[in-house]
Amino acid sequence: MIDRLKTYVEHAHDIIEQAPQMGETNTKEMLIRRFIEVLGWTFHPAEITLEYPVRIASRRTKVDYALFLDGTPTVFVEAKGRG
Repeated sequence: MIDRLKTYVEHAHDIIEQAPQMGETNTKEMLIRRFIEVLGWTFHPAEITLEYPVRIASRRTKVDYALFLDGTPTVFVEAKGRG
């Protein structure tokens, strides 16, 4: 796992250097999606839901990714562009 993380960090560093003002869509696809896969999740409906609705205080919103373990949303990921 450590080697995979190191490889990911090197790859991400190269991407960020080439596109320092990367928008949210590219950040999701080129950085976050790959990071989630390195951590061991697969992009399958049983493990990940995109645009998952959540309630924060009295407001409903959506997070970019909800990562599930044993059918329970365990990690929420919200993406933003670097710019």
